[in-house]
Amino acid sequence: NVGTGGTIITTTVSGFVGLGTTNPTALLEINGSFLAKEFLAKQATELVVNNFNTALTPSSGTLTIDVSQGSVILGDLQGALVGNSVTTWAFTGVPTTNGRVFTVTVIIDGDITQTYGDACSVNGNAITNGIKWAGGSTPTASNNYDIIAFAIVRDNAGIVNVFGSATVNYS
Repeated sequence: NVGTGGTIITTTVSGFVGLGTTNPTALLEINGSFLAKEFLAKQATELVVNNFNTALTPSSGTLTIDVSQGSVILGDLQGALVGNSVTTWAFTGVPTTNGRVFTVTVIIDGDITQTYGDACSVNGNAITNGIKWAGGSTPTASNNYDIIAFAIVRDNAGIVNVFGSATVNYS
């Protein structure tokens, strides 16, 4: 262990190395943000939040997605059962460093066909003109699984844009 004010680097008997964690469970586990200038890897694993049957319930059309716990969000869109489609995406817990991009994938089991909107906010701040969708318009939701990928980009001047692409109707 190296550092002041807490554990910075940990190694285990099994050869696992942890940065920001005292109990790494992989060859390299990083708890916190990191910057990769050059990265060659055979495999990257992302953290999954929720289960496929976890209720995702929009409130007045706004689906809040907290990305602080992981970058792949699973859920069953329950709001559609009461006629409430996603009109606004509210991303919270997004890192706020300039010159960075954060990606999040949302996998939705719709059960009932609903609609998706392009209005969005990041950490409570509305994004002017909403999500910029691949193809120029919001995806058509299905009553099967929909996979929606978002790239939340904060440029070096601090301007945030959200880009979205979707593949829908996995059955």
